[in-house]
Amino acid sequence: MFATPRHLKHQIRPAPRTISNDLWAKLLWAGLNLRAEDCPLRGHHRTRRWVNKADQKQPAPEDFEPYYPLEMIRALAIVWLFAGLRSDEIARLRAGCARMQTVIAGDEDTSSKPVCLLDIPVHKTGRAFTKPVDPLVGEAIAAWEVARPAQPTLIDPKTGEQVQFLFCYRAKRLSKTYLNHTLIPTLCGRAGIPREDARGSISSHRARSTIASQLFNAREPMTLFELQAWLGHQSPATTQHYVS
Repeated sequence: MFATPRHLKHQIRPAPRTISNDLWAKLLWAGLNLRAEDCPLRGHHRTRRWVNKADQKQPAPEDFEPYYPLEMIRALAIVWLFAGLRSDEIARLRAGCARMQTVIAGDEDTSSKPVCLLDIPVHKTGRAFTKPVDPLVGEAIAAWEVARPAQPTLIDPKTGEQVQFLFCYRAKRLSKTYLNHTLIPTLCGRAGIPREDARGSISSHRARSTIASQLFNAREPMTLFELQAWLGHQSPATTQHYVS
């Protein structure tokens, strides 16, 4: 009796929760200029040296260390800002997933430009696939893989395979809540913007919506079907929710 009438439902159009251009530009700047002092700290100190020996409750500031290495946090931020992935896909990326490739630009012009090919694992709507992303993604991942200590193989919860996760540290893969509860608030603080805007809180999935909308409305835009393949959707109807 109280359901929304069908003729009203047909008038409802998709409303992607994109981030406004000014806020998005500040987030990009924050991700590209992330510093060690911006990174979240561990919840405990690594030594027993105190600022004041009489006060046994306050450790020295330099006794704290980042929860994850700076190279890992930078790579994670760049992937979130440029790759257009779901949070689960980011957490389940595998070591060696990024490779740089040179593309020849134009027929007469022999100039070339690098592109990064990123291997996306099996996700909720389809099989594993590879897509091109900004070279910054490949550079950030390569820097993290150089600094990344050896990690054991862990079981992928979606496929049951034993794999080497890219974002793995201290034998544990990236926490499910790290993006929304830690990294994104850190980037917002670095950029000097609020955690919420007119469309709600800035969450991990809103970057995917923003990137998809920008690619569809660019000067040389992707077609709907190209964007569908880039996002990994099985149906173009799903992609329309990101570009309407």
